[in-house]
Amino acid sequence: MRTYISGSRRLSNIFWALTITLGGLGFFLNGCSSYFNTNLLIFSDASSIAFIPQGIILMFYGTVALILGLFLCLTIIWDVGFGYNDYNADQITVYRKGFPGKNRELNL
Repeated sequence: MRTYISGSRRLSNIFWALTITLGGLGFFLNGCSSYFNTNLLIFSDASSIAFIPQGIILMFYGTVALILGLFLCLTIIWDVGFGYNDYNADQITVYRKGFPGKNRELNL
């Protein structure tokens, strides 16, 4: 009997990856807008935001969110955690996919 385990390709993970990436892009562009004194975002006015300290913090949070969003998107593309449990009469096999590298596939 084989039981399949879903990996990271879930609707909730896709939702959070897109939400974090778009939010981080908004923060980053708002920080850049305060530095260049131009509106890079159509729906907001960054002219009242001082670059020091608010613009730098917005750029920092945006950069962190973009890196986290990239990590989540790559985890979804690689389908980390996908695998199966195989139950036979004499042995149990556990198979999982991990991050790329020499130990990508775990087979116990």
